[in-house]
Amino acid sequence: MINDQLDLQQALNSVNRAYVRVKPDRDRVEMFKANLIKLVDLSDESKSEEFNKGLLTNFLTKTYYEDKYFINVKENSDLVIHNDKDVKSTAGVIFETKKPTKTGSVEMPNDIC
Repeated sequence: MINDQLDLQQALNSVNRAYVRVKPDRDRVEMFKANLIKLVDLSDESKSEEFNKGLLTNFLTKTYYEDKYFINVKENSDLVIHNDKDVKSTAGVIFETKKPTKTGSVEMPNDIC
């Protein structure tokens, strides 16, 4: 419990104060919750990496990025959120996805530092 409180405090301290003061829109929070529940319910560790990556793409598109940014694979990257709606725009966010049961190839925070 104490570690959780410290982690939360560290997270709050690392966020720009302007963002901490922004009140989330209730409808957007409810949409996020509904889409997250659907993502978790449909996720299946017995299915392929591609299946679960498709679920993640749908979640991101429906929750945040529809009509704003292009989301798809790009070159050797598993999943990319582009900086614009156009497929030719540069990558803004890159995801490396793995099958849920393939934990040996996932970098953990302790491995990076």
